[in-house]
Amino acid sequence: MSNLPEVAFDEDLRELARTAFLAVHVGEPAAARTIFSALAVLRPDSVLPHIGRAMAEQAAGRMDEAVHWLRDEALRAHPDSEELQAFLGLALVQADRPSQALPVLRALTTRGDSDVAHVNMARALLSQLGGASVVSAC
Repeated sequence: MSNLPEVAFDEDLRELARTAFLAVHVGEPAAARTIFSALAVLRPDSVLPHIGRAMAEQAAGRMDEAVHWLRDEALRAHPDSEELQAFLGLALVQADRPSQALPVLRALTTRGDSDVAHVNMARALLSQLGGASVVSAC
């Protein structure tokens, strides 16, 4: 039995994801948000739609909504995702919440594989924040 329909479906989903990222890039965050939300339903095992949705919120200047989406929706669905944790750290930095970003980023850099992009992003963000020089408000 051929898996051609499944392959075609996967290619359609990749094309939708590319379209959604293009929508973010050209300043159409509402369209991107809609597409990424649909992709999250179609591919609940993937973190990509959640990252894209957060990026759409950020592109619209809705930093608090990006933080909310990552923390309360994406990480609820994928609690062990280091990629989502890294993007949560980024969203917290962009929302001007360094005291909340630091513990997220530090935890990721101490337990994550040092050669992957999301851990390198976390390290760069920590460096940008001055690492330990920002005091936690907790």
